[in-house]
Amino acid sequence: MKIYMFHYVTENFNYFHFDKNKFEEAIKQLSFTKKIVNLKKLKKMQNKKHEINGNYVMLTFDDGTIDHYKYVYPILKKYNVTGLFFICSNLINRDILDIQFIHQLMSEVAIDEIYSKLQEYLSENGIIIEKNSIVDSRLENWKEIYIKQLIQTILPQEHSKKLLRDLIKRYNISTNFNDYYMSIDNMLEMKESGMEFGCHTSTHKRLSSLNEEKQYQEIRENMQLLYKNNLLTQQDILSIAYPFGNYNNSTIEILNNLKFDFAFNTKEEEIYKINKYELPRFDCNRLKE
Repeated sequence: MKIYMFHYVTENFNYFHFDKNKFEEAIKQLSFTKKIVNLKKLKKMQNKKHEINGNYVMLTFDDGTIDHYKYVYPILKKYNVTGLFFICSNLINRDILDIQFIHQLMSEVAIDEIYSKLQEYLSENGIIIEKNSIVDSRLENWKEIYIKQLIQTILPQEHSKKLLRDLIKRYNISTNFNDYYMSIDNMLEMKESGMEFGCHTSTHKRLSSLNEEKQYQEIRENMQLLYKNNLLTQQDILSIAYPFGNYNNSTIEILNNLKFDFAFNTKEEEIYKINKYELPRFDCNRLKE
């Protein structure tokens, strides 16, 4: 079994994304050649120790960006396919996460130019960043990794917020929430049509960088907001996708205490046995079937 992970599914976006036309082709083919399962089916497969083989796939979508409603949802509905959408609390609170601002910057401004502005800021403020503090990733070039991790996790918050605010203003990046995300009404419409929703934490932080209390707050607050806004009900299977695929033993203990059914990471592996809190997912760029 393979679980696929999508982020942006769109067009005319100069950043890591899956083309919406290729997405429809892929969904059409999968709907004819594979059994696309939802959370309820996955739960039944787990409970009955159902044979898990290459005939099964699952479709997951992270961050609740507007393209999921505009492009993904109509295509899934057209082919009578269920998708699982992981959302952070910012969609309900109508806040734009730093990661979306960063992606938009990278789409509109050359990476080398953003990198240069970051170096200027570090120099002006006497900040030195060790290269080995950057976590590597094979999906992106080093400067992209550097920019994202510097702003999101490495710089102290007072510097990261100011730096990002200055870049947004300099390059006239949109600050309109509706340009980035789905609305609650969009998501309720999707749920009514059979789409599923799961947690993605409150503020999309790397969970292993937080102590146990803050991890608990990130997960529980996100879960409660989804229930409060009817994106989850007591009859639904409770799931979460770890932001950046990042978690530790404390995270697993918290999920167990909160009675989560499943958790998804970003390891690219096929599934032969269901490990409920460590379900691997293939990045969407690998969708070639």
